[in-house]
Amino acid sequence: MTSGTVATGPLPTADDVLDARGLRCPMPLLRARQALRHLPSGHTLLVRATDAGSRRDIPAYLRQSGHELVRSGEVDEEFWFLIRTAKGDS
Repeated sequence: MTSGTVATGPLPTADDVLDARGLRCPMPLLRARQALRHLPSGHTLLVRATDAGSRRDIPAYLRQSGHELVRSGEVDEEFWFLIRTAKGDS
């Protein structure tokens, strides 16, 4: 798993999008975990969140889970995370 890169600008494309904007900690993380459990191996998920805690919570979870943080960024006080599901998980 790589640490990902932080980017600004337009949001990347992904196989699925999780809109967690407006949800407070820990809900963006919990919703991301739930979504990742139901995606096939190698699938990409774009998580969008406005809770500042997401900046640390989601990457920390990904380091432990084996999923890959491909890229992350911030646009207009919105945080986004492009995640690739772990190999072997489906």
